This record gives sequence, C-alpha cells and structure tokens, in this order.
Amino acid sequence: MKKLLILLSVLGTMQSCSVLNGITRTTAEAKYLVLGYRRLEDIHDELQGTGYRAKLTCTKDIQDRDWCKVDHYYRVIQ
Repeated sequence: MKKLLILLSVLGTMQSCSVLNGITRTTAEAKYLVLGYRRLEDIHDELQGTGYRAKLTCTKDIQDRDWCKVDHYYRVIQ
C-alpha cells in the first residue's frame, strides 16, 4: 500500500510538471505574438509563389524556434 501511494505521488508530480511546461510554452508563444512576431515557417509559406520577399528581424525562443517580425516587403524582379 505504501509503495502504491509513493507511485501515485510520483505520477501526480510528473503530471503537474507536464502541465506547467505546457503553460510555460503557451505563455512564451503569446509573448512573441503580442510583440508582433510570427513563426518563420508561417512567413515563408505566406510569401511562397507571390514574387515577394521580406526583410525580417528574428529571434529564438527557449525551444530554439525562430520568431520573426517583418520590417518590410520587397518585390523580386527576375
């Protein structure tokens, strides 16, 4: 019985850490979105096939993901 209680305590603690980690990630994403940053992949997808490119200011978050803010767009002449 004592081992079962210890196991349940450990599992409960692990679940709490997992939830806290998810909240931390969501809070970090919200911070970048509020500051006007977008995911680099989203900007690339948006501009693909349009003939435009963008000058970007980028930063990385705690999970090493690129977040960028568009300074300006320019047309690519071929």
